[in-house]
Amino acid sequence: RALAKIFTLSLTKDDNKDIVRIGTEKMAVLEAGSTFYNAEDQDILAHIIYAEAGNQPLEGKIGVGNVVLNRVASSRFPNTVREVVYAPGQFEPVYRGTIRMEPNEESVLASYLALEGYNTVGDSVYFHNPGSSTGYLMSSTFVVRIEDHVFFLEP
Repeated sequence: RALAKIFTLSLTKDDNKDIVRIGTEKMAVLEAGSTFYNAEDQDILAHIIYAEAGNQPLEGKIGVGNVVLNRVASSRFPNTVREVVYAPGQFEPVYRGTIRMEPNEESVLASYLALEGYNTVGDSVYFHNPGSSTGYLMSSTFVVRIEDHVFFLEP
């Protein structure tokens, strides 16, 4: 009875047959996460994730999404996903144009997971690939390495 009440399910009991029926006709359990964020944020996040980490594992893709969202939450960066991603000089795929590539399924999933609160990089607001970029973040505090990307806190 308690679960039926919590999840707004119908509950009927047939005492003659020792049967309990739980129905979903009144079901209104949980709203989809997409009701709490807008579609444009998710789309931009999926594009930057794919452009920056398309060849990385899901954990790394989520990490890139986390960096963007951590920047949105920080007073040192712009306040929206769009402004963070398109801020001058911040993300190489923006000025190279590769952000326009269609994201793969796993990058889209990573964007949803990041927006839902999954976090693989803590409070990191920077990342880079040491194999393809210089050590310009060496003065920042290291958080975690996920395959080809190293994630950092604000310096």
